[in-house]
Amino acid sequence: MIEESKEGITQRFLEAEEYIEKQYKIKKQSAFADTIGASNQHISNLKAGRSQVNAWMIAAMIKTYQEINPDYILNGDGRLLRPAYHEKKTMEVMEKFNETLQAEVTFLKKEVEYLRTLIPNT
Repeated sequence: MIEESKEGITQRFLEAEEYIEKQYKIKKQSAFADTIGASNQHISNLKAGRSQVNAWMIAAMIKTYQEINPDYILNGDGRLLRPAYHEKKTMEVMEKFNETLQAEVTFLKKEVEYLRTLIPNT
């Protein structure tokens, strides 16, 4: 049971590692390892199934990448990212969408004004 649990934690840790490398455009596994103070060999061993993740690696990941949900890594509860992070990302997307809509409205207003100048006054 404990070994199964350690394997699950390791797999979720590696899932988070993949997310982080993609999100932060980290090209090399060794660069990720450096960000959490681990050796590249240790990460390689995790991926090959030769070792399990340990507490300090999880703590370092969560301290460095605060959007990672520790409950997910440790227990499989919830999602990979903390709920507040999802909400923040949703708000950022909505704000960009709103800005785009406002720019489009401004453009359309100018276009209507121009078209009105083409209509002859009677």
